[in-house]
Amino acid sequence: MKSHKGLIDIFILAMLWGPSYLFIKLAVGHIPPLTLLMMRIIFGASFLYCLLRFKNIRLKNHLKLIPHCIFLGLFSQSLPFACFNYSLMTIPSSLAALINGFTPVLTIILANIFLKDEKLSWNRVFGILMGLMGFLVLFMPALMGQDTNLNFQGMLLSFMGASCYAVGMVYARIYMKNTPPFVAPMLQLLCSLLYLIPLALIVESPLESLPKAPLSAWLSVLGLAFLGTTLAYIMYYRIISRQGATAVSMVTYLLPIIGTLFGVVFLKEHIGIHFCIAAAFILCGVMVVNGVIRFPKIKKA
Repeated sequence: MKSHKGLIDIFILAMLWGPSYLFIKLAVGHIPPLTLLMMRIIFGASFLYCLLRFKNIRLKNHLKLIPHCIFLGLFSQSLPFACFNYSLMTIPSSLAALINGFTPVLTIILANIFLKDEKLSWNRVFGILMGLMGFLVLFMPALMGQDTNLNFQGMLLSFMGASCYAVGMVYARIYMKNTPPFVAPMLQLLCSLLYLIPLALIVESPLESLPKAPLSAWLSVLGLAFLGTTLAYIMYYRIISRQGATAVSMVTYLLPIIGTLFGVVFLKEHIGIHFCIAAAFILCGVMVVNGVIRFPKIKKA
């Protein structure tokens, strides 16, 4: 990331995504997870459609992208959103944000396999090992039954969500790099709704739960839709097309910090010593992986 504009884009995307954990935590207690996901995408698609009409962009000229958008709708939106919705029923928002901070390491591993210009080096291998050590510190208390406040299934769901994001970032870099603004996120949202609406109607009966949701839950849905979906995915594809999959994954350097601050300030969540140690390992790991921190090269004898 060499340009100041690139760093500004990363910061803006982090500020758009960062409050999402807080919004989900506030809403998921009143709106079932799949229903929350469906409403988030319906409102997000509606906001984005207004922008498309304002820009006079026609989707019918880009229908060849639909197969790719179906895949990205699943791995960049539906699956990770659902994983975090369910995980935040059992774990703090700050913990979910921290786990999502492992996305850059997963992205680097996949980029090494599928992208020719993003190969592994000793520096990146060392960073991956640091990240894995952080997750060992994070998960160990729950695995050993020492911290009953840390739900292992909830943490695993967050990790699965982070993994889906990594898959989506690399796939978008390969197939959606030169897509016109707004087109890719709009098609992606619409493709997600093709299966989310019937799934939510069958599994959760949203017509019964939504009228009972309080104003705070609805405001959270609107925040998720406008900030965390519409504006965030416009910025996401801007970074993908200009700087690549590794660059957009750098936003998760900031997400654990922003997500934790929101959780502590608004939800009075507690941060333990294991959280701080894990955060240090994970954040150092992802910075080493992406070259923010560099170690001297090993000289051959």
